[in-house]
Amino acid sequence: MPPQFGALLVEWGAGAMVLVATAAWLWARANPRPRLPHRVDPALQRVTTRAQLDAVVAHGCAEPLMCRAWTAERRADARVVRVLQFNTLAHGLSALPAAPMPFRATAPPSSGGLDRVECPERTLDWERRRWLLLAEVLRHDADVIALQEVDHFADFFEPALDAAGYDALFQPVSAPSSGEKFGGYTDGVALAWRREALGLVRVHAMRAGCAGRASIVATLAPTRAGGRPLVVASAHLTARTGQAREDQRARQVGTLLADIERARRGADGTRSASPVILAGDLNTDPHDVRHPHPHVAKALPKLMAYGLRSSYPLARGEDAHGAGSALWTTWKRRGEYEAKHQIDYIFTIGATCLARLEPPSDAHVGEARLPSPRYPSDHIAIAADLLLD
Repeated sequence: MPPQFGALLVEWGAGAMVLVATAAWLWARANPRPRLPHRVDPALQRVTTRAQLDAVVAHGCAEPLMCRAWTAERRADARVVRVLQFNTLAHGLSALPAAPMPFRATAPPSSGGLDRVECPERTLDWERRRWLLLAEVLRHDADVIALQEVDHFADFFEPALDAAGYDALFQPVSAPSSGEKFGGYTDGVALAWRREALGLVRVHAMRAGCAGRASIVATLAPTRAGGRPLVVASAHLTARTGQAREDQRARQVGTLLADIERARRGADGTRSASPVILAGDLNTDPHDVRHPHPHVAKALPKLMAYGLRSSYPLARGEDAHGAGSALWTTWKRRGEYEAKHQIDYIFTIGATCLARLEPPSDAHVGEARLPSPRYPSDHIAIAADLLLD
């Protein structure tokens, strides 16, 4: 081989390496990896039992949670599954401006715009708030738990749920998430189930999307003999108002329903009679919205056209949207703007709702709305006792 040809190969090889490295850099910028915590919270490192966990949580909760009531007593029936749905308000979206964060912020701190909360130094302090979140999740003794805006899964919620007797899955949203610009971790959705009651059969879909969208669809089977498997989903749809966003949510619902439909069908393509439970922060009202940014409801009508039914009564029209509404799952104030509406849901097929967890009273919520020193999120947990057909 002529020397000059060998030199040409060397030069081409170096150029190829540069091209590959450049392509990898461009791909990484276009597809950033989620920023996730890995080290278990020091307060949980030696916690392995429910009794130990309860003691740690009780010590961490300086004030009691606001009172919640159920519409009926829990029925002692192996066919009844209690489902809890809760948007936990991501740490990265609610941290105090002076709070230490795991990463450098690229945007001015804003505490998620929650500038009207009561005693922000207490209400938004993650070191305190995390225990109230955990207390709210655990006190209702659910069999299935769906969580959104979780940005402390591996370090906090997963070890805590494990000690409480739950297995769990987690799906982060596509990075960068909204909380990352404030120095936080990537948030996502979680799906947990009580080990003594249910076991994982199969994970059908774990999806991440832009604008905070993520979902998990799985089949769980009761541990009791003769129990029928059920398809369970935890979902978080895109936020914000307006027709373009509602159209986007409707497309996301289409993808979610396709995942649920695949989960319901066997290898031969025959649809099973398995019950379906969909719990999530769907970020949309069940009715058309006239103000401040009008939209025609499309996302929830698509769910209901598929056959899903809400475990809670649904708000009907603008008269059920506002400070006087009794049907709400989020109630917050940002500046002069106040939002009180129903955007979190538990939908089912093949199940009858026997009891529901009621919203707290207006008197318990207070003038500053949520979150508050006695409630750790701007969303309330909702829960239902479901009798499986």
